[in-house]
Amino acid sequence: KGASTAPLLSRLLSRSTKQYPNPVLLQRELLSLYGARLSSHMMKLGDAQLLNISITALENKYALQGENLTAAATELLCNSIFSPNCENGSFPAEDVEICRRLLIESLEGLINDKRKYAISKMYSEMCANEPFGIELGGDIETAKGITGEDIFSYWQTMLKTAPVTVTVIGSDDPQPIFDEISKRFCELNRTPSPVNTRFFPKK
Repeated sequence: KGASTAPLLSRLLSRSTKQYPNPVLLQRELLSLYGARLSSHMMKLGDAQLLNISITALENKYALQGENLTAAATELLCNSIFSPNCENGSFPAEDVEICRRLLIESLEGLINDKRKYAISKMYSEMCANEPFGIELGGDIETAKGITGEDIFSYWQTMLKTAPVTVTVIGSDDPQPIFDEISKRFCELNRTPSPVNTRFFPKK
């Protein structure tokens, strides 16, 4: 079930936040930051399923009015992760349905990419009883049954148990970014789960 819940959460986190509760308002804020871009996607690394959420913004030295764009972009990224658009223990039903439709269309369209489809089927056959054999987006029937409450519960579990890696690219001082994100996570009662995937160095 998590294989389908995670990509739905990924889409919802970059779609809106509590402060900007619809895509139009969020896009307007991104445009005010000189066309910043907030995005998220899923990856699979061995048995581990990775959620990558990022923001791309202009460096401070290029701001016309001397704005601290790095701080503003970091705040928006944190709002996306820690304050998404949800209430009463659920994500909005309309947003969930839109993201569900996009996920199902992606899964249905997999067969049109013959190379990718063949690789997916190979993994599912070779690793039928292993997490690695599960398609990144799960399956259509499971996706149809996931609710906003399921995604909310998954989000809370992820915040408290998922290992976190923060990467900063650019010439601005990264320490304030690390400090802000670390402060947000430290406010949670976290118990990160161990990563069971084993990585072997190249010989």
